[in-house]
Amino acid sequence: MVHALKIVGLALLIILALILAILACVLFIPITWRAEVRKGKSFVIKAKVAWAIAKYELEMAGGKNSQSLSLLWFKLGQDKDTKKKKKKTKKKKAKKKADKPLKKTGEAEPAKAPECEEAKESPPEDAAKTTKTKEKSKKASKGDSKKSTKGDSKKSTKGDSDEKPKKTFKEKVQGLKDKWDMIADFPLKEELLNEVGKLLKRLLKPLIPKGLEGDLEFGFDDPSLTGRVLGALYFVTGLAGFRNFRFRADFEKTMFNADLKAWGRISLWSLTWPVLAACLSKPGKHILIPLIFKNRKDVGHEQQLEQQS
Repeated sequence: MVHALKIVGLALLIILALILAILACVLFIPITWRAEVRKGKSFVIKAKVAWAIAKYELEMAGGKNSQSLSLLWFKLGQDKDTKKKKKKTKKKKAKKKADKPLKKTGEAEPAKAPECEEAKESPPEDAAKTTKTKEKSKKASKGDSKKSTKGDSKKSTKGDSDEKPKKTFKEKVQGLKDKWDMIADFPLKEELLNEVGKLLKRLLKPLIPKGLEGDLEFGFDDPSLTGRVLGALYFVTGLAGFRNFRFRADFEKTMFNADLKAWGRISLWSLTWPVLAACLSKPGKHILIPLIFKNRKDVGHEQQLEQQS
């Protein structure tokens, strides 16, 4: 008995260790990515995404797309171009095999036998068969139409009974006002705004590329739009510190030329811990705890009403 308990305990410990190892791998092993964009005479996009033992590659050039997915040293997905090439090579090999015996023996292909008179007299029988098949198809189509009409009528009656009354414009506006009043009456407004700001910063930080380099030239029909895009680029590059990224705007004509390379890494933990920190903060608890207990109270109240009925 003691030995059996020891074996069960060891098995449970091994299972827990495996679960913890898998969770650690999923949370902490980062996803690395790399992208290249080139726009000159033709538009070329290359992207690579890798995580642990898996890798995905994408290439778009001149209207042709190619994708590949590999796990360790095994390729799970093949490109469309490679599949087509393999099919063509298989067809060529099959044709060569079929032609080889004829070339060796030097025999000519057997001539087709002349059609018999019985084959010529067969059309009446075929006509009778076709008429029978047409009658069967008509009967089947009538049965399907009857079934479809019955099903549609049942669905329409059910849908009419289940549909909820639509809210009017005044009711929608009143709902928005109520929500705004709830936000205005919230006791921890300043702390909530600070937590929201922290959450956005923490979520955006892992999403920004670790590196960006290359040249970019652009111009739009509207000069004001080019100015806005130029200002946004100056702001983003100043925050991220991309020193090897050069860009130029043309306010006189529309154009777009690019030769860019970007890379980065993202882990699941870098996206989950900011959400957990926001939920465990004072304003987060103040919002979540009443919602959880309110739902429990509603469920308990419904169960009591069912027991009474």
